Amino acid sequence: MINLFIKITEATGYGVWILIGIFVFWLFYKIIAFYFQKLKPTIDGHFNIDKNFDNFKKEMRKEIKKLQNSWEDFELEMRQSLEGKRKPALIRTSPIKLTDEGEKIIQESDGAATVDNPDNEKKILDLILSAPMPTNSYDAQQRTIEVFRDLRDDIMFSSLKDYAYHKGYTMEQLLHILAIYFRKRVLELLRFKEEDIDKKPD
Repeated sequence: MINLFIKITEATGYGVWILIGIFVFWLFYKIIAFYFQKLKPTIDGHFNIDKNFDNFKKEMRKEIKKLQNSWEDFELEMRQSLEGKRKPALIRTSPIKLTDEGEKIIQESDGAATVDNPDNEKKILDLILSAPMPTNSYDAQQRTIEVFRDLRDDIMFSSLKDYAYHKGYTMEQLLHILAIYFRKRVLELLRFKEEDIDKKPD
């Protein structure tokens, strides 16, 4: 039998080895396909678990983001009033509001004039109201703050950067103050109440 195989190989060159390779590959493919069919329900189960875990991670990120934003509000107030170097621009009432100093800042910096410009106002509102839209007062406030932070390098805030540089503020501080100023029109558009902001969703 071995001699016959050798003779066939000598007569046909490498053709037989190619055929053998093809056969082995085909056999391997059939085995893999068989076991995949057997394991498919288990694999699908794992996919479902992964999907549920991904949803869980997304929800956890949202909650962590809310905690982070609340802490940043508090930190901003503390930085602004630290050692009496600067009057606070925000006051922690229910909800957080601008003080007289905050109103003064947004006027002096041209921040109010910038966001009151119709083109700029539309651009900001489109970003805040983009999907998924805020579903309550708290989310509306947080989305407004996030959008203002994301726009820190936008050309519309070039004068705000100059003010921050000369007055010793950070852009994050000024944009946060400006976001609280802008919050009112967002709530009005969505027909949400300002007093409901601190009623965080469960």
